[in-house]
Amino acid sequence: MARPPRVQHGIYLPVVPRYRQACVDVIDEQLGDTVTHWAGDAHITETVRTGTVSPNLVEVRNHFLLGRKVLWQWGHFGEAISAEVLVVDLNPRDLSAWFFLVARRLLRRRTVAWGHLFPRAGRSSPTARVRRVMRRLAQGTIIYDYASVDFAKSELPGQPVWVAPNALYRQADLAPIDTSARRHRILYVGRLVTEKSIDRLLAGFARSGLADRGATLTIVGDGPEKPALAKLAAELGITAATEFLPGVYDATALRTLYAETICSVSPGYAGLSITQSLGFGVPIVVSENELHAPEIELDRTGGVLYYDATTDDGLATALVRAHDNPDQINGEDLRAYVHDRYSAEAMAAGVIAALRGADPQ
Repeated sequence: MARPPRVQHGIYLPVVPRYRQACVDVIDEQLGDTVTHWAGDAHITETVRTGTVSPNLVEVRNHFLLGRKVLWQWGHFGEAISAEVLVVDLNPRDLSAWFFLVARRLLRRRTVAWGHLFPRAGRSSPTARVRRVMRRLAQGTIIYDYASVDFAKSELPGQPVWVAPNALYRQADLAPIDTSARRHRILYVGRLVTEKSIDRLLAGFARSGLADRGATLTIVGDGPEKPALAKLAAELGITAATEFLPGVYDATALRTLYAETICSVSPGYAGLSITQSLGFGVPIVVSENELHAPEIELDRTGGVLYYDATTDDGLATALVRAHDNPDQINGEDLRAYVHDRYSAEAMAAGVIAALRGADPQ
């Protein structure tokens, strides 16, 4: 039996979530059938699942060990090991990534690690050093943010570092904002899970008194916490001013929601929600007491508004301030910044450059 043709560009990751669709589309358009994406169904965090559709996506099996603390992927090992270049997950809890890094280094095949340069605990945490070991085994690193490039280069001088800014939408989807709509929403978009601290948002909205001033708290997303959050809204007396919408993934529909939004909120840990909100021209309120994802570098735009989560009135005060000063930030400037630097095209360009071995820009 003839062997299958050798994969030219391989990407072997735990999952490829729905929010990666635009980036994967651009990669597929530019690399065609020379690229293969391997991914399993669910990540260590069970609610993070593969939702991207691609003719080049091949399913592998994900197995979880030690109480779902580490991941081992199984499937298509021969193709992945023999690929001309392979991108793997920069995550110490992904045992299969370690396997590929070691095996391909012994075989002198080029491997690139893709992920967050540091864990949520920051650059001084023990696992940050472990990530550096993974990077030493690789022949290059793809990271999600521009701000960490110099530090990544200083850690491993001479190793190339590409940026694939964590993006959600293509530039065509990040159209100029609609200024004609009445802005009355306080908006949350994301998974409804405990670690997102959405209960904190409900309490802050209730304390703000904005419900009595015509504001609507709109919570968009799905997850196991939805019934408990609806119950909490009733207990706080804000049911009439609170609406729960299922997950919205269409950029046009989201643009309509954001056009009616005063500010969005990520009450706990913030990441892609920052890129999304600013990309639609809406400032976002986040806690100043959390270790956020690299997307927090977008606070340089002025569109990230902080609140103190250690006080009962911190979030309520921030919501009132945003509500009473709707023109304090130019939404079109926020949108244009994300359009130019955080589009799916920019993200895909970083991945493709790494696969091709092109000089980082």
